[in-house]
Amino acid sequence: GRQALDGAQDQPELLKTLGELMLDIDQPQLASRALSRYRAFEPGSVDANMLYGRALLHSQLYKGALQAFNRADMLAKAQNTVVPGLAWYVAAADAYSGNAQSAAQAVGALNEASRPRDIDPIFLADIHASLGDYAAARETLRRLYRQTPSDSIALRLAETYDILGEPDQAIATLSDHIAQKSPASRDVLIALADRYRVGGRMEDAARLYERSLGSRVVDAQTAAKLARAYLALGRRESARLARQARLLDPNDPHILDTYGWTVLQAERDVRAAVPALETAVRRAPGVAEYRYHLGMAYFAAGREFDGRRALREALALSGAFDGADDARAQLSQYE
Repeated sequence: GRQALDGAQDQPELLKTLGELMLDIDQPQLASRALSRYRAFEPGSVDANMLYGRALLHSQLYKGALQAFNRADMLAKAQNTVVPGLAWYVAAADAYSGNAQSAAQAVGALNEASRPRDIDPIFLADIHASLGDYAAARETLRRLYRQTPSDSIALRLAETYDILGEPDQAIATLSDHIAQKSPASRDVLIALADRYRVGGRMEDAARLYERSLGSRVVDAQTAAKLARAYLALGRRESARLARQARLLDPNDPHILDTYGWTVLQAERDVRAAVPALETAVRRAPGVAEYRYHLGMAYFAAGREFDGRRALREALALSGAFDGADDARAQLSQYE
């Protein structure tokens, strides 16, 4: 890609072709290099500015994208030219640049039939959410889902239901999407499993984590979640899965905590648990649950002073983590 760009630096049409190709294969950073040069050859071209804006937009350089789209819009108006899809690009760049009010004013004039393929309509809901109107975001997502049901819209709709305090609707949305539209979507399966786990439906959570993993454990985070669900269900496979997760990602604090807590609870392996939990706390010192797990491991190892200190630190960070009541009960025995 870079060699082709270097060879095309004095050939504007080739730069344009390369830029479009890079956009098509989801390489926006390389596309922006080619299209920046192309625009330098054609500064008065609507197409050059619009293509460069697309590359910047998909590189998440939103303010630069907005400038390029606004220039394309200004040139189009000066040339009395209608450019299909340009209004969508301007509105999306406006929204993601933090100009929610301005983007909201433009939404009413957008025509769904002219929406470019590389513009995710979810940004329409994001506009409402950034203005704090989650009810309007919910209705926008419902409408979008009816028009084009997709994993990304289902996930965002479920998140919005959660924010609005409607967890049952979030679960129903994800469950229906899996059953009717996308039975093999790992992201949706995991999102639903996470909600089942938080709600105490461990059997259902484990079943969906298993489906998302398939026959091979290659996702450390999902393996760790399944290990937690198995631990809650008293299943012996919990420690094995926790070890596999740690092998896949030995540096992640969540996985280290899951490993340490699981081998402590399932196998009473204090020697393995304590160093893993100590590392998890060092890498994520603000997570109260990790300190609680470490404190309980210290108690299991006979280190009561260290255990009391870790539990006090956990409760100082938060009084509402999973295990907080147990931490208080443990401390009360020494006070």
